[in-house]
Amino acid sequence: AEPPPRLAPALASSTLLRAPNLTSVAQLGAMSLAAGATLLGAVGHLANLGQFVEIGQGHAYQKEQMAWARRAYCLDSRALRIDLLNAVKEDVRDHHQTYAGRIDTLL
Repeated sequence: AEPPPRLAPALASSTLLRAPNLTSVAQLGAMSLAAGATLLGAVGHLANLGQFVEIGQGHAYQKEQMAWARRAYCLDSRALRIDLLNAVKEDVRDHHQTYAGRIDTLL
C-alpha cells in the first residue's frame, strides 16, 4: 500500500514524515521550560498576592478587635463609676440614718 508515485515527493517533503530535528526538540524543551518558569513565577506572584490579602484581612480583624476592646473598656469604666457611686450613696445613706437615729434619741 504505497502511495501513488506522484504523491510520494509531496509526502516526503512534509514535516510529518521527516525525522525530528534535534534543534527543534531542544527549542521545544526550552520553550516548555520557559513556560514552566513563567507558570511558577505566576504562582509565586499569586502567593505574594495571597499574603498581601492575608495582611489586609489581619489589619481589618485587628481594627475590629481594637474597636471591641475600646467598647469593652468604656463599659467597664462606666460600670466602675456606677459601682463607686452606689458605694458612696450607701455610705451617705448609712451616715444619714446614724445621725437621724441620734437626733431621735436625744429628743
